[in-house]
Amino acid sequence: MKSTRSPGLSNQNNPSVLAPSKNHFIRSATTQYDIVDEMSPGANGLVYLVKNLSKNKLLIAKKQKFNLKGMSLADQQNLSNEEMILKSLNRLEEVEWLNPSEKLIVQTYFPGISLKHLSEKQTLVPQEHRLDIMNKVFDKLYAIHQLGWIHADLQPSNIIIDFDEKNNAITKVNEVDIVDFGHALALNNQNIVTIPMNSKLNSTYYGYYFYAYLKLPESSEGIPFSKYADFYAMGGMAQHVLVLSKNSLHKIWNHPAFNRDEEAFRAFKAGCEMPLFKPLLNKH
Repeated sequence: MKSTRSPGLSNQNNPSVLAPSKNHFIRSATTQYDIVDEMSPGANGLVYLVKNLSKNKLLIAKKQKFNLKGMSLADQQNLSNEEMILKSLNRLEEVEWLNPSEKLIVQTYFPGISLKHLSEKQTLVPQEHRLDIMNKVFDKLYAIHQLGWIHADLQPSNIIIDFDEKNNAITKVNEVDIVDFGHALALNNQNIVTIPMNSKLNSTYYGYYFYAYLKLPESSEGIPFSKYADFYAMGGMAQHVLVLSKNSLHKIWNHPAFNRDEEAFRAFKAGCEMPLFKPLLNKH
């Protein structure tokens, strides 16, 4: 049976909830999006599964509210990062300021179930499919890094998996995607981004502390944050969420995303060795 469940939907047990609501919609200057369901809150806003009836197309809509007057220029720049990376990944459908403090971002929808929800189910996930999931996530992450971005908030709820299953066991991993680019940061030519120390955004903006790879600043200029944050997060998920075997972990290290980068290996290994996790998937 092919997985058609939607990530983060409030009605997780009803995969057929695809009919738009009669009373709820989001309207931009050119399009009306009927709300199908409210999803788990994303970075800086509410996220909805919506349907463009004119195109008969499911999409993801995020409504973000900001107090621009209280933001630094650096923080205001970060607000445009999500739409910029979505555009570079060919996922951006529409972006519009609904009013001076509310922004609408509409993006493509990827069907599936989050790694977080998968870990909460009793679905059997054979080791070879766990390895396949991790390789496919690295495929997506490699593309993001090649475009000069870091995700900075990789965690199980932001990994979406579309799979086939039979008798409550995964038989094939069709596709995997990374979602929620609300924390994405653009790298400079030194492959780092410096987080201003006077930023009004707290540290969780740059990744949940379980997953973020932060190096404390040696000066007052800011915190150097690099693509290795993503490798650290991947190590944490590989070891503590997917519970990959040692043999599978060694195979992962051959992925092109590492590109023989010793620091990437160290960050991934450090993530694997984090003591804060508890295994989320049973060791089948």
